Amino acid sequence: MKRIITAISALAILISPIFLWVPVHASSLPFNPNNLIDDITFNNTSSMSASSINSWLNSNFPNSCISPNSNSNGNPGFSTPNPEGWSSTQNQYNFGSNVSVGQAIANVSNEYDINPEVILTTIQKEQSIVSGNAGCYYSTPNPSAPFSSTPSANNTFTCTIGGVSTTCTYACVYSGGCMNIAMSYGCPGYCNAQDEGFSLQLELGAWLLRFGQERAYGILSGYPGFDSGDQNYTYNGPMTQGYRQRVAGGSSVYYDGTYTTSDGTTVTIDNGSTASLYYYTPFISGNQNFDYLFEGTISSGDLGFGSVFSNNTFTAHPNGSLVTFGGKTYLVQNGQLDWITNPSVFASYGYQWSNVLQGTIGDTNLSTGANIGNLAPGTVFYSNNTPVYIMTYINGTLEKQQLSYSSYQSLGYNWSSVLYVPPNFVPATTAPTVDFSNQHPAGTLVVDNSNGKVYRIGQTTKHWILGPNAFNTNGYQWSNVVPATSADISLPDGTTVGLKQGQILLSSGNLYVVNYDSNNNVFIQPLGPWDCFSNRLHYSLSNAYSILPSDLPSTVGSLFTCSD
Repeated sequence: MKRIITAISALAILISPIFLWVPVHASSLPFNPNNLIDDITFNNTSSMSASSINSWLNSNFPNSCISPNSNSNGNPGFSTPNPEGWSSTQNQYNFGSNVSVGQAIANVSNEYDINPEVILTTIQKEQSIVSGNAGCYYSTPNPSAPFSSTPSANNTFTCTIGGVSTTCTYACVYSGGCMNIAMSYGCPGYCNAQDEGFSLQLELGAWLLRFGQERAYGILSGYPGFDSGDQNYTYNGPMTQGYRQRVAGGSSVYYDGTYTTSDGTTVTIDNGSTASLYYYTPFISGNQNFDYLFEGTISSGDLGFGSVFSNNTFTAHPNGSLVTFGGKTYLVQNGQLDWITNPSVFASYGYQWSNVLQGTIGDTNLSTGANIGNLAPGTVFYSNNTPVYIMTYINGTLEKQQLSYSSYQSLGYNWSSVLYVPPNFVPATTAPTVDFSNQHPAGTLVVDNSNGKVYRIGQTTKHWILGPNAFNTNGYQWSNVVPATSADISLPDGTTVGLKQGQILLSSGNLYVVNYDSNNNVFIQPLGPWDCFSNRLHYSLSNAYSILPSDLPSTVGSLFTCSD
């Protein structure tokens, strides 16, 4: 149980934002906070061998703190006690004689079934150890380092931290820098002697990553690196969607996959690997750094391991999909990318961040469409010290118009549906008049209480929403539905609103994509195989809407699948 107690301490330290050493930098690489890395990549232990890790370090980062070769940073050639895993009988980690960093990382990678590239990215993210910028270097005389994983008060050296000469124990120092990737965040002063040393830090950090990935799925035992007693530790990290247990003997609870990071951002956990990275570092910025470091080129100072996803595709997501890459979120529409320019606009359309998908090569090849920069028609909103406005069409132009109190009441609005918009996102153009109308503006959802039909109001027509499946897949909220006025009912009928284009449907174990032809007739396309659905297009079952076979559109089109 000593190992579990150690991990609890590690997590308590890791939630401190001071631990995030690498600043977030501009990148054209995609970042999806809901899906940081897929499980296939996270668990790919064959990505690098011990010898290839050493060669990669020597070739690309010759001055690295952990390079096996001697370098100008005063590193005489890094070696570290060989990690041999946890001993249940001895209740401790065991270590052999010194080996290269490649061998140590390969051993830990195989022990916990974690990609060595993930381990290297983690230690770089935490302290820039791979690139050699850890900041704590040996002064003369340079010892051959390190010694063993057992601290000794006799081994003390003078090292420079931030230009200040300081005495450090050898366990807090190695040939190139301070070593704290799973425990503590600086030397000296914060050194926890029982958890110091490169090899022990590798063990602790890898155990924490593996534990978080498994527990996010509710798996309590039997995974790589599991030891008797681990199942009794209550996991308090992010959970994937489904019924999950957090501890042996605990109740099975349904989790929707949502998680709020320590910097206040709510994300949806798509897989166990994403949960694990948030469990290790519960900040958006730290995990953005992880993805950038993993994917970015070595020439830019990153590690150059390629995509955090095991597969990609030249197939674009279907029309109606929300995708992200290059730090922007787009709506795929008419075979083009329409940029949603700010989060207030995103919220006004009722979009959910959990439905934003990692962009594919196919998406990046789409042409650029129009920017979606205005709040959605019918949005009722306010900002700092402003009246309540409504987005409406004035002579065919979408503008904000002040909503009178009498109209606010007569049109049935309630405060819970009034959106707050930060001042910098408030539309600039304001109608010269105040809205005193008795008809709801375009975009409003209304219900005809005489027959129970729900409509979306257009500029000159009303559009019947064809039942709960159409209502739900389009992201509408029942709290935003207001009673129709006589003026609303008198509008002529326009086209009906059916299932949302691009929606993934799950019916009797089969997956489909909703599409429309040029005459606005709905049809479905079977989607598969699973590798295309999950690994290449980055869907999860949480993106699929469950529907009865009897409610599926009758027209079935061609298979929607991925191209290489």
